[in-house]
Amino acid sequence: METEYVRGRLAELSILPNVIVGEELNDRIQARMEKFSEMTIIERVSLPNVVAWTLGAMLVFGLGVIRNYLRPQEVEANVNGDINSRFDLVWKSLVLVFLYVLGMAMGWISFILATALFVAVTGLVLVGLNRGKLLVVFELSLLMSFGVHLIFTQLFMVSLP
Repeated sequence: METEYVRGRLAELSILPNVIVGEELNDRIQARMEKFSEMTIIERVSLPNVVAWTLGAMLVFGLGVIRNYLRPQEVEANVNGDINSRFDLVWKSLVLVFLYVLGMAMGWISFILATALFVAVTGLVLVGLNRGKLLVVFELSLLMSFGVHLIFTQLFMVSLP
């Protein structure tokens, strides 16, 4: 099986062909098998019951919605009695979502910073730049960005952009 090329290459590299057969081969295979059997397999991280946690969160938030629905509400009608659709807020929100995803997809900004900026700017747009709600919006943005990052990277072991 040794061709002139192989002999020339082995001589060039100063390597002698080493062929193992018979009992020596069996001993080497057994030694390798023993080493492989000593290796430990890393246990997978057991994930929490996501379905139960989701149902629990839905129950808690559902109770909050029901409580708000049963609470007496003060309805303020505008002059014409019409309902105002705020398509300007829809378009602003869509543009912010596009910029948020684009920034992370292109690698321009990290997940934590992008999420904090996205939640803060979107919150400020939705509250109409109300100065009284600045603290709440910024607290919410920081809690969401760090909280979501912690949950996905530590609990679910998902690498975020």
